[in-house]
Amino acid sequence: MHFVRPYWKGAVLSLVLLSSLVVLDLSIPRLIQRIIDQGINQHNQPLVIQTAVIMITISLLSLVIAIGNNIFSVRVGEGVARDLREALFLKIETYSYGNLDRKKPASWMVRLTSDIAALKNLTQISLRIGTRGPLLMIGS
Repeated sequence: MHFVRPYWKGAVLSLVLLSSLVVLDLSIPRLIQRIIDQGINQHNQPLVIQTAVIMITISLLSLVIAIGNNIFSVRVGEGVARDLREALFLKIETYSYGNLDRKKPASWMVRLTSDIAALKNLTQISLRIGTRGPLLMIGS
C-alpha cells in the first residue's frame, strides 16, 4: 500500500469506473426482463426497439468505461512497479561488496524483474477483475 499511495487518485478513479461498469452490467438483465414482460408478451414492438437501443447504448458506454478502467489500472500498476524497482535498486546499492558477493547476481535480477512483475500484475488485477467479481456478487 505504501507504493500505491502516490497513485491514489488513479486507483480511486479506476475503482469508480469499475463500480459504474458493474452498475451498467447489472442493468442489462433488467432491460431483458422489460423486453420480455412488457414488449414481447404485450406485443409492444416500439418498446422492444427502444429497450434494445438503450441496451446497445449501455454496451457502448460500458466499452468506454472499461477502457478507462484499464488505462488507469495499468498506470497505477506500472507506477507501483517502477517505484518498487527503484526502491529495491537503491537498497541493493547500500549493501557492502561482501554481501553482494554472497548473493548471486541472478538472484538480484529475479527480484528486480519477475517478483516486481508479479506485484504489478496483482495491483492491476486488484483494480480490475479482483474487485469486479465481489461488486457483481453484491449487486446481484
